[in-house]
Order: sequence, then structure tokens, then C-alpha cells
Amino acid sequence: MNTPSFQIITENQNYILIVDLDKGLSITNGAEKVIEKLNSQLKTGICDRHVYYRDTMGCFAELKTRNNHFAGFAPCSKNLQVELAQNIKDLVN
Repeated sequence: MNTPSFQIITENQNYILIVDLDKGLSITNGAEKVIEKLNSQLKTGICDRHVYYRDTMGCFAELKTRNNHFAGFAPCSKNLQVELAQNIKDLVN
């Protein structure tokens, strides 16, 4: 498979949080395709929101975008990592 497999955990006016399902290409290695897929799947697209993801190792990072196209990666601060992990935990429980 050459398409990343991911699940949208939450989306709000500030960010979109996705999780790598560890099937096929990873989010990290297929970032452009992930951004394209999010733009087509989400009613309003990405717009100016941050796109955060949890990789297969359980770490969080940001997929940076410019004009709704992939523009690079950015690390998440320790505090943001904790907040995003809690967000996932709250939604699952």
C-alpha cells in the first residue's frame, strides 16, 4: 500500500488531530497525501488550522501547511504532547 492510513480523532476551529493506523505508508512518509486527503474529506478543508498527528511510536508532531498544501514538519512542545495525548484518552474513554 502506498497510501497513509489514519483516523481523524478530533477537529475544531483551531486544529485537526489524526492518528497513524500503521497500515501502508506512514503519515510521516506520506504527508502530502495526508494533507490532500484531509482537504478532500473535511467539509471546510484544513483552512488555517494546525494539523497534529500521533505517529506509530506514540509521539506527536505537526504537519505544517501553506495554502492547503504540505509545507513541512514541526515538533510539538512537551506540554502540547501531553494535551494531545489527554485529548485522545478523553475521546476514547
